[in-house]
Amino acid sequence: MQLADNTTVQSMHMGMLSIQVDETHRLDRPVAKFVPNLKKNLLSYRLLLKDGFELAMWDLDVAIMIRDTFVLRFTHHRGLYILRPYADQINSCLVRQPTPKLVQWHLRLAHLNFGAIKQAARDGAMEGMHLSKSDLAQDYNCEVCEVA
Repeated sequence: MQLADNTTVQSMHMGMLSIQVDETHRLDRPVAKFVPNLKKNLLSYRLLLKDGFELAMWDLDVAIMIRDTFVLRFTHHRGLYILRPYADQINSCLVRQPTPKLVQWHLRLAHLNFGAIKQAARDGAMEGMHLSKSDLAQDYNCEVCEVA
């Protein structure tokens, strides 16, 4: 499969992908391809048009596609239009995956770099910051910091 940046990736499996778009609509892709290490679900604009969706609005920040009462909203981020997920689905995902302590401190300290947080924890510079050796050993990437 060729991506927009002209790189090629190999899909490993095919199957059903179902995305809850809003309270009553679910976007089903019956022959979705699974590509290891690809962190985003990529939807083909051409295939959405083929499925009957029409482009209702498009600008640099947002794209909206409509089919009957089915509305897909996309927001622009780093060269891609990202399908805005259903709010209840986001909350259920957050419950299933706890945020690591180091990441919690990163967010509390206004995105202070991870190295500085680890050093402060080792030095005991901050009261209440108790990070285990396993917390300090892991590396994390913050998408917000990478964009900035």
